[in-house]
Amino acid sequence: MARRRRKPTFQLTAGRRAVTLEPDVWSEVAATLDLTPQQSKVVTLILRGYCDKQIAAQLGLSYSTVRTHLGRLFQRIGAQDRSELILAIFAIAQSAWSRR
Repeated sequence: MARRRRKPTFQLTAGRRAVTLEPDVWSEVAATLDLTPQQSKVVTLILRGYCDKQIAAQLGLSYSTVRTHLGRLFQRIGAQDRSELILAIFAIAQSAWSRR
């Protein structure tokens, strides 16, 4: 019997919606967006529902550094805000998943 592939899943964490992507799908998303390791960490925490101050504390960065990473990500993707960034990530993840 063929093994069923899992779609990207959602899970609730601390009253917020967090996203868990399979590792191979996430690597394809990070490669497609050409993320630096630090940007990858920032995006991962955004998908977990962290705010900028929480991301800064978690990664040991200043608040302005996190904002700089986000600004560069928005420019690269053409997003205006976090929502558009997340939608772009989901679109890439969906196409990566559908190719498998």
